[in-house]
Amino acid sequence: MVNGRHGDHRQFRGKTAPYLEATPGTASLDLFKMAREGLSSELRQAVYRVAKDVRPVKAEGLRVQV
Repeated sequence: MVNGRHGDHRQFRGKTAPYLEATPGTASLDLFKMAREGLSSELRQAVYRVAKDVRPVKAEGLRVQV
């Protein structure tokens, strides 16, 4: 769940390791900072579309570096 426009998490559900990882340094729950390389831009666009259209969105064909 994302809190407003800032991208801060409120809670995690299920396994997030393939998509999110904690970053070094000061602890942060910023979704966009935690997104693995290759996801950040598409994730930002998806969150924008969800907020604008108030409906689920789906992105296919993304490559995630692990």
